[in-house]
Amino acid sequence: MFWALSILVVTLAACSEKPEGQVLYVAPYPSACIGAGTMACLRIRTDPQANWEVFYGHIEGFTFEPGNEYTLRVKPVTGNENKDPDSRDYQLVSVEEKDSVQDKDPE
Repeated sequence: MFWALSILVVTLAACSEKPEGQVLYVAPYPSACIGAGTMACLRIRTDPQANWEVFYGHIEGFTFEPGNEYTLRVKPVTGNENKDPDSRDYQLVSVEEKDSVQDKDPE
């Protein structure tokens, strides 16, 4: 009985751990933007219901493929906390979802 209770406690503790990092949603197509010249910037949001925002930063370990909408788990790169939120750099923790917009019916 003691072992069963111990396993249950450990299992519940593991399930209640908050995943590392924060969620970023990435739009399927970039936007033209001006940084060090004209470039293509990702469009991101942290809330799935919010408007897309132009993102000037970089996500280490992430390779964007146009035509796919992403849900990413990222963590901030140390040392860029004082940058504007739209130009902070992140490190990819995981790709939670990748959905092709070509596979979706028009709304």
